Amino acid sequence: MKETVLSVLDSLMEPDESSFYNDSIVHYSVLEQDEAGFTPDKIRFNKDSGSCLQLIAKTGDSVSTVGNPQS
Repeated sequence: MKETVLSVLDSLMEPDESSFYNDSIVHYSVLEQDEAGFTPDKIRFNKDSGSCLQLIAKTGDSVSTVGNPQS
């Protein structure tokens, strides 16, 4: 489970090649999304739904839930 959570967090990072430094763009909005992918600022956001990390924890199926974002 720990490796799955780290994989999800790692997949949120995108290298910023336009930066002079080794900066990354981090897409934190994914952590706020409900199970359908809606963010809190959308009308269809389900506040009773769990986040994607909660969904992974409930299913326990890291292989089908987390794909390789680089492929």
